[in-house]
Amino acid sequence: MAELVDVHSRRQVLCALAAAGASMLGACAPVARFAIPAARLATGDAVLHAFVETVVPGAGSSPGLIRAFADPFYTFAEWRDWFTGDLCRRATRRAQTTFDRLSCEDRTRVVADGLTSDPFSRRIYAGAVFLAQISAYVPLYEAQGSSPLLRFEGAHRFEGLASVTYEDPQRYLAAALTCDGNWT
Repeated sequence: MAELVDVHSRRQVLCALAAAGASMLGACAPVARFAIPAARLATGDAVLHAFVETVVPGAGSSPGLIRAFADPFYTFAEWRDWFTGDLCRRATRRAQTTFDRLSCEDRTRVVADGLTSDPFSRRIYAGAVFLAQISAYVPLYEAQGSSPLLRFEGAHRFEGLASVTYEDPQRYLAAALTCDGNWT
């Protein structure tokens, strides 16, 4: 039975399957996630820290800044590896190095390129920018609820009476009209 199937028909079937798979990769965003394996040239954390620093200058290097990218609560977690791989691929095309080793100007160009490319990449990059801004400005994972970027120290902590009053408060108060504070 195997002798009846010739080589040409097998080749035609394989070509048809390859064409169908290629068209499916271009049309379906969830399949595109698996189409290009993530670049393992740099660790994902270093790339994400560089990305957050590019999108929100002065954000710092707190581990909480990139924690949201891997949090299963957010839908971006399943796209994290693809995103870091895409950043590295775009960086390699631009400067033959990984994203985290680029200058700030080149990193900005790579992110701008991702934000203006195909609709699938635009959506992923826009979500990543939004998540980076939220992570930098809102203390999602900070125990104290502080945001160093906004110079917000978090919840009020009583540090003694001297920190909330003047040295000589009588100097700033008006003179009392009566001894007991009543008008009559």
